[in-house]
Amino acid sequence: SWAPDPREGLAAGLHRHAADRPGATALVVDGKPHTYLELAFLARGVAARLGASGGPAGRVGVLGSRSLA
Repeated sequence: SWAPDPREGLAAGLHRHAADRPGATALVVDGKPHTYLELAFLARGVAARLGASGGPAGRVGVLGSRSLA
């Protein structure tokens, strides 16, 4: 089980945990496990798309349901 350290932020904690335990299961969607390495890869893709949007740098909010199903 992993929880982000509030001093380092969610993204940094996710990438650190993915480096330490890349094959560990991060979440399960529709019965299919996804690793921390996969989750970090997807997070980098989201960050790249946000950066390419041309908007100002800074924090963003993410709105979604608690369920991934």
